[in-house]
Amino acid sequence: MGDLFILYVSHQPRARDFYAIALNTAPTIDTPGMTEFPLPGGGS
Repeated sequence: MGDLFILYVSHQPRARDFYAIALNTAPTIDTPGMTEFPLPGGGS
């Protein structure tokens, strides 16, 4: 298991859209209260 990086945000859909563009990838999990993106090197 790689490292985990947790960010708390006030507006999940807006943060999800921002990070999808910034990381150039789609989330692997996107449910109310949790969105997860794969990170380079195997973290999430």
